[in-house]
Amino acid sequence: DSLWNNEMLINKGLGPLFEETCSQPGTKIGLFNTAEFLIPVELASIDLGRQAQLASYNDYREMSKFPRVTDFDQITADEDTQRELKRLYGDVNNIEFYVGLYAEDVPPNAAVAPLVNRMIGVDAFSQALTNPLLAENIFNEETFSPVGWEVIQNTNTLSDVVNRNTQQPDKSYKVTFDNP
Repeated sequence: DSLWNNEMLINKGLGPLFEETCSQPGTKIGLFNTAEFLIPVELASIDLGRQAQLASYNDYREMSKFPRVTDFDQITADEDTQRELKRLYGDVNNIEFYVGLYAEDVPPNAAVAPLVNRMIGVDAFSQALTNPLLAENIFNEETFSPVGWEVIQNTNTLSDVVNRNTQQPDKSYKVTFDNP
């Protein structure tokens, strides 16, 4: 109902939709947590990885400066997942990239598993730090105007951005990703 439906945004507004989204409990990112209708998409991703001859999960661990795993219990403490990985792949070195990414246990207080976290971090910082907008001679008051520069300096959270851009100054929307 919400895909390509801008009526919802127009009728409810940006602030209420962000707040509603952020009030939803998060779901675990990992194996065995895929809605039935999305399984064909997941299978297509695995197939595409095979066609592209992606390196194995263990190869990506090594390239990302993590030690190679030598046993299934180094990927996950979940014994059912260990058994299924062993049944499907036989050896940890045969585990495919995508499957391994989502088989890894997520540490406490983290959103994603260690390998995913490192890969996202490397990608994000390699993009952010090379963005010309952040260059010393561009990221300044002269580029953004004194008012714009002050707004940037006083923006600390996504909640600040949402609340600044909504039409209800008397309402402050809670926009956070740490919903217990």
